[in-house]
Parts: sequence; structure tokens; C-alpha cells
Amino acid sequence: MLTPPLERARALALRGHTPEEVAAQLIAAGATAIETIKAVREVFGLGLGECKVVVHPNLPPSHQQAAETLWDQAEEALEAMDWSTD
Repeated sequence: MLTPPLERARALALRGHTPEEVAAQLIAAGATAIETIKAVREVFGLGLGECKVVVHPNLPPSHQQAAETLWDQAEEALEAMDWSTD
């Protein structure tokens, strides 16, 4: 990837591309999932959960499964720690 993901994401967003389109193009150009999530968050101001929904469908199937497993484990760990503010 010649253009850094954040720079490429900004350029695509300025041309009217949606977060989903930007994510797909970044992944296709060789950006990692983390690079893509960071770029989409920065450019579109999305939260981490929103970025997950945007980026993960664009990953190869094996990466999608690994990411889902990791996300599920993280959510379970947070629930086990009772992160409520009540």
C-alpha cells in the first residue's frame, strides 16, 4: 500500500465514499483490519463498535471468524468484570 490508510481514507471520504466503501477499498489495497478501523474512526468519527460492523464484513472469512471470536471474548470479559456504573 503506497498511500497510508488514514490519508487514503480522507481522500475517499472527500469524494463522497461511505464508511463501508472506504473500509472495503483500504482492505483491498492491503491495509490491516487495525489500520482500517483506525482510519475509519478518525475520518468518520465512528465508535469502535460501529467500526467493527463496517470493517469486519470486508475481511477475508478466516479473519472475520478470528475477529468475531476475539470480540466475543472481550465482551464476556467486560461483563464478568461488571463494568456497570449503577
